[in-house]
Amino acid sequence: MLFRSGGCNGATQWLGFEYAMAHGVTLEKNYPYEPVTGTCQPNKVVPAAHIKSYCRLPHASATYTAAKQYDDLMNAVVHQGPIAISAAAEPWQLYSHGVFDGPCGTDVDHAIVLVGYGAEMDKDYWLVRNSWGSDWGEQGYIRIRRDGSTSKGEQCATDKTPGDGTACKGDPKTMEVCGLCGLMSDSSYPIGGTLA
Repeated sequence: MLFRSGGCNGATQWLGFEYAMAHGVTLEKNYPYEPVTGTCQPNKVVPAAHIKSYCRLPHASATYTAAKQYDDLMNAVVHQGPIAISAAAEPWQLYSHGVFDGPCGTDVDHAIVLVGYGAEMDKDYWLVRNSWGSDWGEQGYIRIRRDGSTSKGEQCATDKTPGDGTACKGDPKTMEVCGLCGLMSDSSYPIGGTLA
């Protein structure tokens, strides 16, 4: 079990998986969502499901290219189902519809769920479910430009504040993030899910 911190300003979706491994996954009727940073209350968790583990896809590096990262993320969403991802989502606040084309920046600090991908006219996109409610975006979803299947390819940049998202004490002070809004940079999915 890893002991790290996260919160409303963090993009540490795998902390949720670790919590689910230890306590199970409950229904919202038993433990309603509150949009505030606080302390988890295990006594409210009435397990409806369990997971055995989780898988984190590798980060971009000198030996693990953006093209390989793109292929692995595409395969994961096709073969594993929805994938927990993180992104630099601050510019999304004014999004209402269409394929979001940036700009985003590189401060990856928001965990969301990649549910699929598609194409509209001449724009390939990732389909992402956000946590801001169904009144936001396209009924709670955003389509984000996807370049991995084009000659341009997915671009990478440097996140100079990785502590806002997935980095913990002792981790590097900068991190390479790939994809528009850095959405390919920290991806994970649960393994061994069962109903309680």
